Amino acid sequence: STGVDSYSIRQPLGVVGIISPFNFPMALAAGPTIAALATGNTVILKPSVTGSISALQLYKVLMAAGIPAGAVHVLTGRGSVVGDALVKHPGVNGFTFTGSYDVGMSIYHG
Repeated sequence: STGVDSYSIRQPLGVVGIISPFNFPMALAAGPTIAALATGNTVILKPSVTGSISALQLYKVLMAAGIPAGAVHVLTGRGSVVGDALVKHPGVNGFTFTGSYDVGMSIYHG
């Protein structure tokens, strides 16, 4: 055993926060966003500051594809301000994060 528990819950969480990194900004924003939407969630996407334009273009594509208004929101800004507020918001029910171990653990521990 690796000492790690892993499980899947196959039901919508509600609002999912997606914090994507500067490297591979489209792949690591689009994949989790589409997966969250496909499983019945709404999304708040917080890209890295350097990936903001890609995230805004992803938003445009999703709207053009017919995703309902209000199902996806994009918040841009520094992680230490916008990301922290997103992580601490009681209305966000789940997260996906790609980035440093330290930040990931701070999100995990709340």
